[in-house]
Amino acid sequence: MSAETDALSPSSPPPICRIEDTHVSNFTVSGKAIVRWELDGVQNDQYLFHPDPKNRSITFEVCVENDASQLLAFFRLRVPVRLKQKDTILYIHIPPDHIASLSWSLQCEASSSVQAKLSSSITSLHFNLSQPAHLIVPAQWTVLHPRRALSADIIKALESLATSRRLTIYLEHATLSKSRLQAITNIVQSRSSRPVPSYCHLHRLYEGTGGKRHLPIDENNVSTDSEAAPETQGESPPAYNEIGPGPPMPPTTPDCPWAINSAKGHGKRHRQSGSADTDGGESESPSNRPSKRGSGEQDSGSAARSTGDGNDLLQLCQRLFVELADVKQVAARQEKTIQELQDKVAILEEQARAREDKVSRLQAEARTQQDDILVLEQRLDKGDAAVVDLDATVVQHDDTLAELEQSVAALQEYCDDFAVRRVPEMDELRDELRAEVMGRLRSALESP
Repeated sequence: MSAETDALSPSSPPPICRIEDTHVSNFTVSGKAIVRWELDGVQNDQYLFHPDPKNRSITFEVCVENDASQLLAFFRLRVPVRLKQKDTILYIHIPPDHIASLSWSLQCEASSSVQAKLSSSITSLHFNLSQPAHLIVPAQWTVLHPRRALSADIIKALESLATSRRLTIYLEHATLSKSRLQAITNIVQSRSSRPVPSYCHLHRLYEGTGGKRHLPIDENNVSTDSEAAPETQGESPPAYNEIGPGPPMPPTTPDCPWAINSAKGHGKRHRQSGSADTDGGESESPSNRPSKRGSGEQDSGSAARSTGDGNDLLQLCQRLFVELADVKQVAARQEKTIQELQDKVAILEEQARAREDKVSRLQAEARTQQDDILVLEQRLDKGDAAVVDLDATVVQHDDTLAELEQSVAALQEYCDDFAVRRVPEMDELRDELRAEVMGRLRSALESP
């Protein structure tokens, strides 16, 4: 399956975790990730490749703190989503005490989709959990309202992930060095590690508004959940483009049907009022006629005032509708401007996150290089020690050579002295030998 693999078994005895190298014992690393998990009763594995928007990345973060008193660790996933409330981050928290076993693989064989998203060299972390991970969402919203279908699918995927006990995190090879993977393994294997406190304080999340654990909604008990926390409490006011058209504006001329009918109505009411007075049994007499004409004049004045009030009200309504139309236009322009600003902010945030990811990768590469430098320094120290030993050997050989040179000089001097002493003796011996040889030759020649 992989070139190098290290695994934990729930039944294996917990060893004593000691990490003497301070460079490895305390670290926080984050990097681009892809998640795969298994569900009971589901044959195919589930994957989460990207967040919403797609040009951002899912981030896996691991924090390890090791001191003399306790071992601390924490694992979490950061997944951006787009909600109607605002763009935000959802978290998957994996405390160390939820991990039954952990294994890692260097240069693992991943699917082509995973390799296309990450790189050819991939590291994988395999978690077997005794308790499922926690899905953390903003505490200020009772219900999450995804802005579009992609975010809705991501939220459903995270809810599914929060019920799984077997998951795999795929990372780029440069994110975690082998020494840090081994440190993570040792801490989890110790069975005495605790969560890092700063990661457990959910009230610090989301700019201080706090986070909460999100549990999937039971579809068989939706009405109970709605009564406990109505969805309308967490909804924002509808956007301008979601508002229906307002009432139709009246025409600016007095030919408006309802305005004409209103004027006729006023006239009819006054005439009917006059007719009722006539039918009341009063006889028309010369004494009553002036009074009746006065009443008619009063009715005509009242009708005129009513018509004038209606015209004023009509003009006021027309002005209000015109102002409302202007306000809608201004609101539309402002909403467009706000949307453009939000898009720019999203781009800037994405650029900032890309820079953060780049910085994280550079930091990971720097840590890997530091590990390599430590190894080279150790080798250099060993080489220096070997050179010191060779220097000591050379000094010893130099002393021996000096002693040999002194011995050779003494031997040469002795030879010279010996030669000087033996020269006369050798000359005398040579003369004797010559004389003896010559004598024998003469004797040989003289004999017949």
